Amino acid sequence: MTSNTNIAKNYIEAFARKDIETISTLLSETASLRDWDVEIPESKEKVLDFMQSIFSSVESIEAEVLHYYSSESAVVIEMNLHIDGQTLKVVDVISFCEDSTIKSIRAYQG
Repeated sequence: MTSNTNIAKNYIEAFARKDIETISTLLSETASLRDWDVEIPESKEKVLDFMQSIFSSVESIEAEVLHYYSSESAVVIEMNLHIDGQTLKVVDVISFCEDSTIKSIRAYQG
C-alpha cells in the first residue's frame, strides 16, 4: 500500500470508530467535503462539525472496504458502509496535499 493509501485506510477506520480526534489529525486546515447531500468548501472545522453530526445521529458504523485504488495524489475507496443495519454502497475519492494531509473527500453513493 502507498503512504496515501495507508492514510486513507486510517481515515476510514477512524470514521467507522466515530473517532473525530484521529480524523482531525488527518485533515488539512483547508479540507473540503462533498457527498450526495452536502458540500463544505475548505474548512476543516466545518468538515469535522459535519462528521460529528453524523456520528451523533447513528449508533453504529461499519466500513466494509472492497477495493483501494491509488494514484500519486488521490485514493479511491470502494466500500459498503453499514450504518445502523442499513447498507450504503459508497465510493470515496480522497485527495491529498503535499504534506500528506487530506485535502478533500468526495463521497458518491450507488
